[in-house]
Amino acid sequence: MVQPATIRIAPINVRLIYQSLIWFIANRLKRALLSTGAESMGNAMTNSSAKRRFGWLGRAFFVLGAVAILVWAWLSGALSPALMMASPAGRGHFVTDSILADLVVDIDGLAVEGLDKNLSGLTYAANTNTLFTVINNPPAVAEVSTDGALLRLIPIKGAKDTEGISHLHGNKFLIADERDQSIHLVHIDPHTEVLTLDGPPALKLDFGNFRNLGFEGASWDSRNNRLYLVQERLPIRLLVVDGLYPEDPDQERFLSVRSHRLPWLHRLALLDLSSLIRHEPSGKLLLLSDASKMLLEYDEDGQLVNVLRLRAGMHGLQSAIPQAEGVTMDNEGRLFIVSEPNLFYRFAHESTATEN
Repeated sequence: MVQPATIRIAPINVRLIYQSLIWFIANRLKRALLSTGAESMGNAMTNSSAKRRFGWLGRAFFVLGAVAILVWAWLSGALSPALMMASPAGRGHFVTDSILADLVVDIDGLAVEGLDKNLSGLTYAANTNTLFTVINNPPAVAEVSTDGALLRLIPIKGAKDTEGISHLHGNKFLIADERDQSIHLVHIDPHTEVLTLDGPPALKLDFGNFRNLGFEGASWDSRNNRLYLVQERLPIRLLVVDGLYPEDPDQERFLSVRSHRLPWLHRLALLDLSSLIRHEPSGKLLLLSDASKMLLEYDEDGQLVNVLRLRAGMHGLQSAIPQAEGVTMDNEGRLFIVSEPNLFYRFAHESTATEN
């Protein structure tokens, strides 16, 4: 029997960052005041020194205003596309084999009847040709058709904050609990009426003190027998788990968890990571950012291939996707996104969407 494993993931020291920032600001203000005081004493408040001081204050206010505008643009996500394109991977690397190329929305913000709130996480099961999503309050798994119709709702016992779900094979699924920072293996077949997570998890990660900033999404790569996880923020990162389920069940498990760092400009552009999918047919990795309103496509070499913007007017969207929490693709290459509270989006390639 495979025993659960707990692996500690180093958290970021936010207190140290705050202290360093406060020290830096205080030090700069101290220098400015001392410089102004020395200038005042040396020049005996002459007209020229007064002009210099007012000039210095004017420049300071200009710089502060410019910084405030940049911070607002960054926090609003307005700078995100520019930062992505400014990176070496973003300039001229977009290729014709992008799986996101010429996608247009053909189901735009459909409210899923029977679900009121808290949609989070999404996966496609080829054996049923349906989608599975998780709800975190109350915890449940919802099976949804590819047209956005609720097929059934399966309560989850023992879960605290379900944020991600990924289909392994057959009737096997992985469910991620953010608050417990744990991964659970569950069985869902046509007769499943309730799920229980009371047993030991398949994997438990320790992100430190930030219990609500753990992993937001999970995606299983059966081709490489590998699990991908994304941490929402502080820090934003992609985790790669190998050895979770050996090909031979009797084989001893050698578990490894490594952090894959995105290019620094990409990390600066992204305000968070809310979900992901490893697209096995192409080997592409799709990273979803709710706050930045973007879906990023990376190839197997880690190079940026394409960016799908999730704002009003882009790809046929009538309005921006408010809080994108889950993403997946089906065998036809259609893209699905779910958003809190209960919104369903489907994107198809332009030729297919036109035919339909």
